[in-house]
Amino acid sequence: LSTENSYSFPLPEANGVYLIDIISRWDEDTYPSGIEKYTFTINIELTESYTLDREYYEPGDLVVVKGDYMDRDMNYTIATDIYHQDLQFLPSAGSNYLFIPLMSKIEPGNYNLTITDPDYPDKVASLDISVIHKDFDSQYLTTSGETASLRNKEAYAQLNEAFARGRSNMSLVPYWEGPFLRPVEGGRISTEYGEIRYTNGDTVSSRHSGSDFAVPTGALVYASHTGYVTLAEEQTVTGNTIFIDHGFGLLSQYYHLDKIYVTDGDFVNQGDPIGEVGTTGFSTGPHLHFSIYSNGIYINPWKLFEKAPF
Repeated sequence: LSTENSYSFPLPEANGVYLIDIISRWDEDTYPSGIEKYTFTINIELTESYTLDREYYEPGDLVVVKGDYMDRDMNYTIATDIYHQDLQFLPSAGSNYLFIPLMSKIEPGNYNLTITDPDYPDKVASLDISVIHKDFDSQYLTTSGETASLRNKEAYAQLNEAFARGRSNMSLVPYWEGPFLRPVEGGRISTEYGEIRYTNGDTVSSRHSGSDFAVPTGALVYASHTGYVTLAEEQTVTGNTIFIDHGFGLLSQYYHLDKIYVTDGDFVNQGDPIGEVGTTGFSTGPHLHFSIYSNGIYINPWKLFEKAPF
């Protein structure tokens, strides 16, 4: 038998102790045919590493940080000067991922992300997140007095309670794989994500949280991706409203529906019909308001139509 053969193995996706079995078989030639099994363990302890999914970002983007070979026993502390709620790495497919959503009005510049463990002060990772300028159009919206009256203190108190309920206990497991789906067929975009909106002559503007698809009443609305329905009810401001939890902190929201096909707790697959377009709530005509919510921030849904986060 030759002792000069070498074997190579792909590195595993996580540190740990791995069992290796090598089975050698040979035919009768110089020696009688036979088989031999070799078993041993190897301990993989590679240095943890962190990478960003792109070189620079625009307002409304989702920053995806990938962490490889992270120590599961370490008590990581994550800090950044970008506005956010609590951040955490979540495991998926052998790696760990952290989502940092960028609000539409974030200022361009360089932001910092640090990852540390108080018990191991020498273990520090620091990443620079570069945000570039993006222009957003302005929109001047005029509504009837009746429509304007829907935005009142009581209506927003109701909305805040329902939205908090629909965003509670979100799954940490990703149900999606691949890009998200545009939720309606055809139509024009009447208002884009991040547009600066002035309503009824107000001098104070607001930012549009999603994309408005102007399509006729009764047009089907489809689940942008797979997940659980966490809210399916009528609201004074957003009209007939649906939330879908796609896991890993991503939530899709559908407003102003004429009809709702689903109920709380339903599991839907990408492309399933979930309702029909309408003009319920604070709305000036038939359209679907579609938004993606992540970690306390609305992000640009078109980025998820183009490419999945990972």
